[in-house]
Amino acid sequence: MKDGSYQIRAMRKEELKKTLEWAAQEGWNPGFDDVEAFWAADPEGFLLVESGGQMVGSGAIVSYGGQFGFMGLFMIKPEYRGRGWGRDLWYYRRQRLQERLERGAAIGLDGVEAMQGFYTAGGFQKSHDHIRYSGRIDDLGAVPSYPQAQLKEPRELDFTTLEAFDRKHFGAPRTEFLKLWLQPKAGRARVLVSAEGEMLALGVIRKAHEGYRIGPLFAADAEAAATVLWDLLAAYQGQEVAMDVPSVCAAAAPLALRFGLKPGFTCARMYYGEPPKRPWQNIFAVTSLELG
Repeated sequence: MKDGSYQIRAMRKEELKKTLEWAAQEGWNPGFDDVEAFWAADPEGFLLVESGGQMVGSGAIVSYGGQFGFMGLFMIKPEYRGRGWGRDLWYYRRQRLQERLERGAAIGLDGVEAMQGFYTAGGFQKSHDHIRYSGRIDDLGAVPSYPQAQLKEPRELDFTTLEAFDRKHFGAPRTEFLKLWLQPKAGRARVLVSAEGEMLALGVIRKAHEGYRIGPLFAADAEAAATVLWDLLAAYQGQEVAMDVPSVCAAAAPLALRFGLKPGFTCARMYYGEPPKRPWQNIFAVTSLELG
């Protein structure tokens, strides 16, 4: 898409890396190595605005198997705002993503308060809030004990089991993304498995530009979530940690508070189309605000 003064085109991998650097400058605090997993999720899912040979804006249009789409990483460099390029990029992204999805598939995004009116005008409706709980990890308290269950590393389980558990909570396939996300270069991933071999919880902590980010944290109940969360945090005492908690999971905020994390930044999960049915009561932290 061109208008003479700018063009919208597909992003290259090195430009996605630059986009995440911008996100860090904006205070979003993405994971330090997120670029590899994000690119694996959908190499065709990232667009940019270019003017005079320079990248001046960005946005994701990630398709998860055509069954669910996500619009994130929407940014225009400050000196290029007010020209209507951001609006053009946003509507172009929505159109392109619709074309890449199955008929009736929903599109999600996480919107800050200042942008929610714009997104509503563009056809998105608010579902609930995501609240970032963060803080310095000092005293973790007693080790939670979940009866007849064992903590394991994801590599100890068959990948199809991991993928099925993730899809149950995320609602769409993200195979290539998950393969990398469950093996963070700087961080750790843990699963809780019952004596019968049933997965009860899954959690990941990864290095961010500032401190560490937790996500996802999926669990059968609050104690299963606490068992995994304690293990994730134990290796990072003294570090700043953050997790993005859905307001619709009643047990999530008390869990974050239990480990000394405090609420701060809030954004809204919004959907274009019929909101997908997800077991929000079992989602204690979303994977990321950038790609869902």
